Amino acid sequence: MPSPMVPPPPPEWAREAYRAASRHLDAGRQAEAEAGYRALLARSEAAPSDPADRWPEILGLTGLSVAWARRGRQFEALVLYRRIAAHFLAVGDVVRAAGVMGNRCLLLAQLQPIRDVEPALVELEGVLAHLPADEAAVARDANDILHAALATDHRRFAEARARLAAHDARPVGADSSAMLKRRTSLTLVALVHAHEGDLAMADAALEEAERLGPPGDGFALIAMHARLDVAKLSGDRARQREVGLAGLEAMRPHPEGDLDAGWRATLGGLVVAVLEASGADPALVREAQDRHASALIQRMVEIEDAVRMLPTLGVADLDADHELAVIRDHLVYTHEAALEHVARWFEAAPERLPRGLHDRMLPDGWAHVCAWCQRIRPADGTWLPLGQLLRRASTLQVTHTICPGCSVKAFRELATV
Repeated sequence: MPSPMVPPPPPEWAREAYRAASRHLDAGRQAEAEAGYRALLARSEAAPSDPADRWPEILGLTGLSVAWARRGRQFEALVLYRRIAAHFLAVGDVVRAAGVMGNRCLLLAQLQPIRDVEPALVELEGVLAHLPADEAAVARDANDILHAALATDHRRFAEARARLAAHDARPVGADSSAMLKRRTSLTLVALVHAHEGDLAMADAALEEAERLGPPGDGFALIAMHARLDVAKLSGDRARQREVGLAGLEAMRPHPEGDLDAGWRATLGGLVVAVLEASGADPALVREAQDRHASALIQRMVEIEDAVRMLPTLGVADLDADHELAVIRDHLVYTHEAALEHVARWFEAAPERLPRGLHDRMLPDGWAHVCAWCQRIRPADGTWLPLGQLLRRASTLQVTHTICPGCSVKAFRELATV
């Protein structure tokens, strides 16, 4: 581990270009912001190979990671975070590396079960161990919060409380918000109480968290996720029905803008489980299943789009491909029931695929499935990991072929026989 140090600051022209692009982003001009960040990347192509002189590239990647994370393109942002953190570690800027690694861990926790984030948390703690306790406060907060969530998941409640106490006692970092910090802590306190069976204390913690800020901000979704968790644990059918219907309403289309597919996928499984447990109208359960399944299909498309797009930035590599493949597998494994529902969609009426995906997947009425990896080829030539679902749909016309990746593998295997 390199000693903590501060590398030379970025050149003023690069700093100003980054700020200008970020002003576009804050004003909602996404296309202009991304163009500005990409221009920084283009300027970095002629930069020296010394890692300390790669500021234009790092600023461009940082801006894109923020822009994409805001748009729900977490898969691309996740790969960029790893590349940026590796750069800061290479130049000995451990404080910045820890900050990026903390954000990466938080993002991973949104994309896969909390237990699977543990290896990334171990890496983060290894970096934090080389820093004074009063540095990298935001990264330390992320570390404590995620460890508290992990301990709660494992029912180690004393450990969860200790982590939350350390989080709450730490002064607020320069880039953090005291309100957000407290709200985040309270949602986890609520889950600890709920797991222990103290629903009154769980409700009190959630109510306090919700009073701390405006109800319409992004925290409302985090609070709803916590309320769904508490309702699921409560066994109270009236509570489950009320919270489940609120979750379903959030997943429906709204004039002011729909939830991105990531949030619909995250909330969807809980909404379905809570509504089923409450004995709600089967039509409402089916609607929740449909909306959850729609979000999962969109998430699969987004993963494949990320795999295809990242090489254009020069940041894709075998590790990135592997990481995205692992997340895709988690998506399939952890949402198996919803994906079974997708398979039934295809059996009954494949044209029900959401938002034009039917035309992408079945352009000529046939499902083109790779006989090796079971992906499906849509009209634009990409390969989506839906073949294993389509094979169960007996009413579809399925024709087997081979995708480019598998053809390379197959020819290599033949060459070695």
